[in-house]
Amino acid sequence: MPLKAYRPPEDPGLWDTYLEWLERALKVAGVHPTTLEYLAHPKRLVTLSLPVVMDDGKVRIFQGYRVVHDIARGPAKGGVRLDPGVTLGQTAGLAAWMTLKAAVYDLPFGGAAGGIAVDPKGLSPASWSAWCAATPPSSWASSGPTATSWGPISGRTSRSWPGSWTPTP
Repeated sequence: MPLKAYRPPEDPGLWDTYLEWLERALKVAGVHPTTLEYLAHPKRLVTLSLPVVMDDGKVRIFQGYRVVHDIARGPAKGGVRLDPGVTLGQTAGLAAWMTLKAAVYDLPFGGAAGGIAVDPKGLSPASWSAWCAATPPSSWASSGPTATSWGPISGRTSRSWPGSWTPTP
């Protein structure tokens, strides 16, 4: 019987890979079907349109995603991927893998991930600064028991985020 699970609206990417491995692992482990059901659906999916005034004065909209997969073990933690080809399915898959990674290492965290469709190397220094100012984690903030914690930024750049916080590129 195929797994009834969340399906992203476009390219499922890593999400489908995660579901295949999850089904195989939980069958071998003899885990209750309810656990499988929980892990087959992200807790929260946020899609953002991030307008940024570029150095040429034009406004450019960047698509962003934040997925909280699970918070059963604690607040969700995960990084942000900066890549022009990032998708919601890819981001959901990364969040799910963070859930499993935290559980395997017995860390008190759930899994989350973020992604923004941007090529940092394709932006001028002035546009990069404007982009960073327009997209701080506070714009995606949540609080309370479902809060998420930001991890490192992964992308194709050695540039750092200006301002009061500087993630690892």
